[in-house]
Amino acid sequence: YEGLSQPLWVQLRVPRDAAPGLYTGHLVIAFNSTGLAPLMLTVPVNLTVWNITVPTIRDAKFSTIFSFTYSQLGHYYGGNLTDDMKKKYFSFMAQQRIPGDTMYLSQLRPIEDYQILASEGAQWMNLIEVNFAANPGTKISSLS
Repeated sequence: YEGLSQPLWVQLRVPRDAAPGLYTGHLVIAFNSTGLAPLMLTVPVNLTVWNITVPTIRDAKFSTIFSFTYSQLGHYYGGNLTDDMKKKYFSFMAQQRIPGDTMYLSQLRPIEDYQILASEGAQWMNLIEVNFAANPGTKISSLS
């Protein structure tokens, strides 16, 4: 396994009603690849839960924008972007308290996308790229 690397994203979700304190456990990572001996790693995990509650995206009193768009997901999944994948993306972003929106829109999204964003708690949504707004003569394509 020397010289091999693999990024890993670990997400620990803390229930909103979790008692404050130190929580301990372990993460087991199993790796099995053709031609290599199976490998299992155990990594200790310590998590401190503080006596605060971070607001949901629906309850937040702040706004932000994130520039990774779901259209890029199609690139990572071989151009096979489904409606289910978009819904999961919007939901994942909302769980991280990040609006699943972008400021780089050259055309309006399908109305269903705005409905999904709203159902996930998004309070603000971009309708048009900021650069287009700065150039009043620029036309956007259409509202689906």
